[in-house]
Amino acid sequence: MRTINIKGIKFLRFIQFSLLVFLLTNCAVRLIAPYDQVTDEKVSNLQEIVVAKMIKWEREIPPIAEEYPFYDQTESVLEILIFRNQNIEKSKIITQTLQKLLDNIMIIKKAHEMDMLNTAFIEQVRPDIMAQFNAIQTFQMALKRAEEK
Repeated sequence: MRTINIKGIKFLRFIQFSLLVFLLTNCAVRLIAPYDQVTDEKVSNLQEIVVAKMIKWEREIPPIAEEYPFYDQTESVLEILIFRNQNIEKSKIITQTLQKLLDNIMIIKKAHEMDMLNTAFIEQVRPDIMAQFNAIQTFQMALKRAEEK
């Protein structure tokens, strides 16, 4: 003769009921970070600065001493954004992309310090840096659209 486990049935009914309540209340589970206006604005401003600098460098590359303020500003903004996004729940994607962008800027700085920065080098790294800026901005726009709905 077969016996029925009453506790198991009650637990299964509880799970089914909980799932039904969850679905009916239309609760959303957030898998990624919320839109961050500060990150969006700072990345846009930084992109303008970096692109303008690279366009200038494609014509003429000044001595590194003249460019330390640019590198300092760029590095500090990226460090702040990385730290900020590390403290925003579920923003690992943005944090990683910002870190890669910072790494690329530091590669350019090292090349500049070693007097190896030239227009060919800039033309080679510029598409990667632009792709990283575009990835961050596209992601931020998608987050913004999702929050507006």
